[in-house]
Amino acid sequence: MNTDQNDNVLVQLSVRGEQKKTGDGNEMKRTRQKVTKKSLGGGLTQHSCNGMVVSYSFRKRYQGTDYDLPLGNVNELSEEQARVEADKLCKQIRREKSKNLLKKVTKNLAVPKMPCFKDYEDANKFIEELEQKFPIFSWKCFDIKKSRLEFEIYAVIWILLLMPFSLVELLTLKQNDLRMNRDERYSIQVSGRKNNSIYVNCSRSVSQIIYKAIHWDFPRNDESGKLFFALSSLGKMELNAALKSLWPAYAIDVNKFTKFFEFAANHFSCYRNDFIRDYVNKRQTKYPWRGNEDEREMLMNWWEYMVRHKCFTMRKKRG
Repeated sequence: MNTDQNDNVLVQLSVRGEQKKTGDGNEMKRTRQKVTKKSLGGGLTQHSCNGMVVSYSFRKRYQGTDYDLPLGNVNELSEEQARVEADKLCKQIRREKSKNLLKKVTKNLAVPKMPCFKDYEDANKFIEELEQKFPIFSWKCFDIKKSRLEFEIYAVIWILLLMPFSLVELLTLKQNDLRMNRDERYSIQVSGRKNNSIYVNCSRSVSQIIYKAIHWDFPRNDESGKLFFALSSLGKMELNAALKSLWPAYAIDVNKFTKFFEFAANHFSCYRNDFIRDYVNKRQTKYPWRGNEDEREMLMNWWEYMVRHKCFTMRKKRG
């Protein structure tokens, strides 16, 4: 190996050594830059690099939500200023959370919209107009001369208002589905669960309507056996026309009378909500001692009293 070659090798070794030293220095420099975070409380966090404070941030978990927001470096604000900014953010978060919680609670506590009628005053006026057309709670209803169709229209409206039936159930109701009890009141047979038929007892006022529909001197040119045969053959057209003349303010859906009963009973009566729901659905409750016929009849009589005397101005029940 000549002198020139030796010089080249020494140069290469020296270059590698310098590169190695330079690389080791960078690694040492990187290991020395230690970044730490220290919580100062109240969401304020201090960031330090090699023991020197470099910046502040807001880090906090509140009601399941994580918040992480940089506040600035030490050249922009001091620790006191960072504390003020962190306190502002804490107040803002609490205010927004409280506002959202208040909206949620208010929504849960809000009274649902009344079905069928706009308010209880309209319900009282509607019942008053219906009584003038067909006074069911007086024996005068037997003295009013009406056509068969007109009678059936107001009879169906009254039954839907007083009993938990739908319009389809009444229009398809046959005389064979009725039976007379010992106290001279009718019971209506309806389909229950698993195709088992059950009987729903009617109030005295409804029983009077049914008796009148069966025995009064109406010409009966029908072989279907339906109780309200004249109205069932025409459908809802005549019924809606009668409702419009009876209450022209806005449309009344008779199928929502049951929802109106459930709404009012939940607010005014002393019965449990699940008992009222089972009465509306014409089924027994899961607690037999709370689902006997005596209590159902008491609920039915209570509702008829409310309708008859138009008592929908009472205060909401407590509890």
